[in-house]
Amino acid sequence: MRVSSEHWLTEIRIPVGEEALRFAGTLGEFTDVKALPAHQVVVAEKPQGQADPGQIYDNLTTWVMKQGYIIDDGFSEIFPAGAQSADYSQMKTNITAPIKKLPKPSQ
Repeated sequence: MRVSSEHWLTEIRIPVGEEALRFAGTLGEFTDVKALPAHQVVVAEKPQGQADPGQIYDNLTTWVMKQGYIIDDGFSEIFPAGAQSADYSQMKTNITAPIKKLPKPSQ
């Protein structure tokens, strides 16, 4: 299959209410409602007024590794304030990443 650079398969994770679960398995090959397995997450807050979250991502990743964990999947952002704004710098976000403990090296 040939796909142009203008087309991307994107996974969007948003919480849905119980009523949305009735659509699980019925929305087609690329769109669906599904349960995600429970996992530990680490969260850092990007305050309103900050346009570039790069340093937060860097600090979060460094902290995770120093604690003996790895990031187990992609980062996501939850927007508790300012989401209606078209200006990302005015959005307060919670940057989250699922983590898992690294196994202890065998001697």
